[in-house]
Amino acid sequence: MKKLLMVVDMQNDFIDGSLGTQEARHVVRVLLRKAIITRCKQ
Repeated sequence: MKKLLMVVDMQNDFIDGSLGTQEARHVVRVLLRKAIITRCKQ
């Protein structure tokens, strides 16, 4: 079975816009890291 990482509709306002938080920015860094690792394994 293959694993899948799917990110849907990440909106800037909830990350670094008027509604953004430090936690949301951290999530983006974690997702990018996971995406890079996943891509390198292929």
